[in-house]
Amino acid sequence: MEKNSNFLTVDFNKGLNNEEVLENRKEYGENKLREKKKTPLFIKFLKQFIEPMIILLLVASGLSLGIAIYEFIVHGNEHTKIEIITSFMEPFVILFIVILNAIFGLIQENKAEKSIESLRSLSSPTSRVLRNGQEIIILTEEIVVGDIVLIEAGNTIGADGILINSAQLEVEESILTGESLSVFKKNITNETFNWEDNEETNVFAGTNVINGRAKFLVTKTGNNTKLGNIAELLNNEGEKLTPLQSKLSSLSKKIGIFSAFLCVVTFLVYIFVVASGNWNRFAQGIIIAITLAIGTIPEGLVPIVTVILSIGVKRLSSKNALVKKLPAAETLGNVSIICSDKTGTLTQNKMKVVETYIDPLFTEQEFIENFVLCTDATYFKNEKDEIELIGDPTETAIIQYALNKNIFKLKLSNEFERINEIPFDSERKMMTVFIKYNNRIFSITKGAPDSIFRISRNYNQDFENYNLKFSSKALRVLALAIKEWDNIPENLNSENIENNLTLIGLIGMIDPPREEVKTSIEIAKKAGIKTVMITGDYENTAYAIAKELKIVENENDMVLSGRELKIMSDEELDKIIEKVAVFARVSPEDKIRIVKSWQKHNKVVSMTGDGVNDAPALKAADIGCAMGITGTDVSKQAADMVLTDDNFSTIVSAVKEGRKILYNIKRLMIFLFTTNLSALLTTFIGMLIFGINPLSSLQILWINIISETFPGIALGLNRTKQDLMKNKPLEKNASILDKGMMIKILILSLLTTTLSLFSFYLGAASSYGSFSFLGVRDTLQLNNNTLHLASLSCFITMGIILSLNSIVLRSNELLIEQKIKDIKFVFFAFIVSFIILLPVAYIPEFSKIFNMNFYVEKFNNWIPFIPFIFGLIPILSIEIVKSIQILIRKK
Repeated sequence: MEKNSNFLTVDFNKGLNNEEVLENRKEYGENKLREKKKTPLFIKFLKQFIEPMIILLLVASGLSLGIAIYEFIVHGNEHTKIEIITSFMEPFVILFIVILNAIFGLIQENKAEKSIESLRSLSSPTSRVLRNGQEIIILTEEIVVGDIVLIEAGNTIGADGILINSAQLEVEESILTGESLSVFKKNITNETFNWEDNEETNVFAGTNVINGRAKFLVTKTGNNTKLGNIAELLNNEGEKLTPLQSKLSSLSKKIGIFSAFLCVVTFLVYIFVVASGNWNRFAQGIIIAITLAIGTIPEGLVPIVTVILSIGVKRLSSKNALVKKLPAAETLGNVSIICSDKTGTLTQNKMKVVETYIDPLFTEQEFIENFVLCTDATYFKNEKDEIELIGDPTETAIIQYALNKNIFKLKLSNEFERINEIPFDSERKMMTVFIKYNNRIFSITKGAPDSIFRISRNYNQDFENYNLKFSSKALRVLALAIKEWDNIPENLNSENIENNLTLIGLIGMIDPPREEVKTSIEIAKKAGIKTVMITGDYENTAYAIAKELKIVENENDMVLSGRELKIMSDEELDKIIEKVAVFARVSPEDKIRIVKSWQKHNKVVSMTGDGVNDAPALKAADIGCAMGITGTDVSKQAADMVLTDDNFSTIVSAVKEGRKILYNIKRLMIFLFTTNLSALLTTFIGMLIFGINPLSSLQILWINIISETFPGIALGLNRTKQDLMKNKPLEKNASILDKGMMIKILILSLLTTTLSLFSFYLGAASSYGSFSFLGVRDTLQLNNNTLHLASLSCFITMGIILSLNSIVLRSNELLIEQKIKDIKFVFFAFIVSFIILLPVAYIPEFSKIFNMNFYVEKFNNWIPFIPFIFGLIPILSIEIVKSIQILIRKK
């Protein structure tokens, strides 16, 4: 029975009994990480409606419905049945668009969540514990404080605890610390046990046993563990908006303010210009003002962006990048900083021998054979006849190095008998084995060079020089020495055995970079993306890897340690953050500070990682990228994207795809805002010129939906051939509508407005029988047939022009130089839009609903051809401008 006055009473030989298990579970809690309550499906659906643009559309729908109800109640007797139905169509069409978008977003979110669940693989599901004096297997989540847990090589540790008995225990703790090297724990027996609380005697939940065996007493479970503390950091990190969501939010506010302003201006213009100050036409002025304000809202933006993002997410998935939420796909296109974990992300997370130094008196074979014999690692052939290594990463590296030289441990073990050993411990920093061969007995000792140099008889400056040389390259160096014995000494202790040794040589190893990472970092650099290494490893190791990968290229690239970071204020960090290429020996809290410091510089930050220690920073980053294979459950939950192949290079491929998505969204926005501004200018200017609204609200909505939707989706399917990775990323606070985009929108809108109003005038003149402007204007006020024919001509002209815009906006190349397969989507979309446009205009039952009428007396038989002729003018004009620009570039 052992007792710690600050803790509890424990029987190390029997463990807890059933009653104590229940009491401890009640007092200390279950061994589960606290999970956020799952959001019900209905609530997820409702959350899709909180996007600013969606709210604006809902307001528009509400206003439109209010107008329809008002007209029905106050002026119902003055309208036909068709006019009443028409007035109610607009709000429900807008509502349909909003609901469709919400369904799209919900489907993608659920699909991603199911994929994440299938990737979960954090901890061992069962653990071996001592209870009621017997060893039993229980679910890891059933462990309680006070349990005695038994562990050995291959086990995942299920809770935090203190060692009470251990031998040669080696634990891989990279998911908590980020360090690639495993940690040796103190050898403890029942006689040497005490309640000492330090890194050498503690074990932690989620870490893996590499070598040895142990018993430990559970001191912390669930959220009280180190693992749980990091998980709690995630809960404190709130949900963030992606750059796209932030920019659309800002844009929506501006559109909302503009719509409100336009509503007031339009009302005043109508009352004082069109109605000549007649306030009796107040209601009609309100209807026109609100109709025009609604026309400024790009109804197609949200659903079509959703479609573009869905298509992009599907493409990313085929490239091993699983995106959990749609807006994150666009965020990739703006990434300017990639903060990457080192171990397992930039490196292979396995040691490799890269340097050796052998004393001239020994052969290479003797050197390798002795090193192999002084290891506990081994290997076997699997079903595919492939060699699988088992054991500590340092020792498996030695075994692999030997295999590459055709030296096989299994064969050596049959020839050389291991007859005794002195296990490794962290104080001596070495281990010794006794080997018997041909009736001769040898001890072989391997360990840290400084430890072995002190006890060797043939140590010389060459050994020291090579040790310094290897260390300067951030290699982990091991020294090897031997000694021949007549008999095994009776007193097998370090002082008696490990002295007067003969040094054979040194071996240097490192966790090597992934082969493809260097190229990916170079591609990212050309794209204006800075790669920053953030690791829990030591400065010199991190620096060496960073230099090899060219993350560090010159003297100005700083390496900052967690120790230095800790004494820095946030303001001091913000001042130097752009100079730092490597952060070493950092904590989870440090990683969040680093990410947020970059964000203060208006950078879009991506954080990659696989460990629990990476999770808080993954969540804080603009786009967190977790590893799908080696990544922990906590990191996958925190991330926006999961790399299913654990490959850093997938990030660069994903950024490239993200830029294509962003490119298509920008083209879409030019297209949509041209459509909206054209409808707005045509209506507003037309009202000023002709004293009447050229387009009804339903016509505007129909143009917005039909002329936007199919061509807009086609732009989303566009696969541009431009090398977008040559462009620099945008600043985080950069407007989604840049100056060049706004100029294009304005020019295209003015051209569309001019041609549409001219077509309106020609249609009215044709019905009136004269080209007299004043006569046409007066007739439009009095004769509905004239208005309906003119409106139809304007409607068809605008519909054709706006649908064709998708073809000219698809690429900066001349249309005649583009292959049919490249433009097939936009061409097909134009055909579909055009076909849908015609029945509304030319089938009487439909045209009446839309306040149009083609079947009236016409002054000129050529008037039906005007919209089709005018519709081609913009596309021809743009092609001419493109030709001029190409000629200028060639000069």
